[in-house]
Amino acid sequence: MFHCSPLVLITHSTFDVTNINSYKLHFIDRQAVVTMYNFQKYRYISPPGWTLSWFWANKEVIWNMFGGQATEQGN
Repeated sequence: MFHCSPLVLITHSTFDVTNINSYKLHFIDRQAVVTMYNFQKYRYISPPGWTLSWFWANKEVIWNMFGGQATEQGN
């Protein structure tokens, strides 16, 4: 079983110092759990929203996705 501590990425806007977004990645037994938080104080995320992308190493598949929507489909 592969398990590691969560990786947290925090981004800041160059235009607004209070604009903070956080992305938390958990990798547990060949499973990635991604959590995205919006800590923007004065703005919201306008449609179409955030974009999350990745590259497949082999022939992996997405079995479950909650609270998100796929906009592109691979092969």
